[in-house]
Amino acid sequence: SSQLNALASRFRDVREINIFSLLRQEDVRINVDRNTVTRATLFLSRFNELKKVFLGGRDSIGDTIGFDEYEHVNDAQNEKLVINLMDQISDAFQCNFLPKSLLVLGLRCPSRSGVQDNSSCPTCQLACQTWPLEHVINFNNEGSSQWTKREFACCRPNCLDVCLTRDQIESIIEARPGGHELLRSESRLLDLLGQGKLHEIHSDEGTPFYVVQFFTEDFDYMERYIKVADLDMNELAREDVAKALMRSFAKDDLDRIPPKSRCYLGRSNFVF
Repeated sequence: SSQLNALASRFRDVREINIFSLLRQEDVRINVDRNTVTRATLFLSRFNELKKVFLGGRDSIGDTIGFDEYEHVNDAQNEKLVINLMDQISDAFQCNFLPKSLLVLGLRCPSRSGVQDNSSCPTCQLACQTWPLEHVINFNNEGSSQWTKREFACCRPNCLDVCLTRDQIESIIEARPGGHELLRSESRLLDLLGQGKLHEIHSDEGTPFYVVQFFTEDFDYMERYIKVADLDMNELAREDVAKALMRSFAKDDLDRIPPKSRCYLGRSNFVF
């Protein structure tokens, strides 16, 4: 405890933390580290200015690993540890032990691989009830565990991968203070325009270029949202739409947007 206090006092203004001790690679297997699960939430609670944290690990050659390698993590002991960590973070948000707008990246519900309609997972339900509303609205069944580590596919972290359906997530949001308004706001549509799938490619000279792709499912969801929120698209300012689309070229809300000369929109069926 004294060491944590000393560290937090020395780096009290830190805004971003990467915890690479949660996942440990042992041969072809990836295990969840019990000590990290026990200490992570308390450690994070010491940083009042913290804006973003990533929880994952490093492989034998130093590359970032996350729960996209879940087939190697999926056993009863590891699943219990992940559930415990998710519940600890939810409890900490509920008790105001973590910054109110903290973006938590990298975690994935162990039940995610078997998502079914009307899941009753108490861990995912609690997360939707307690994590920051502006991040819960981006919870879905893909994304958060797909950390940017591949050369060509930069998958944007979308906070938490849950085993709930989109309708279940929105039902919980609706019941939270401010949730009804958030689900029907113009700003929500602009947020959706800023969540295209980001790809990073490199020229022969090594110069990075960025391509954002929207899928048919993305457009279907936006169309449904526009109808539910009863939005008039003609009232959206062009400048706001352009700014929203440019946010898709950032890896997350706190990342810098690359130069416009290196940013491109791909076709909806664009596949690498």
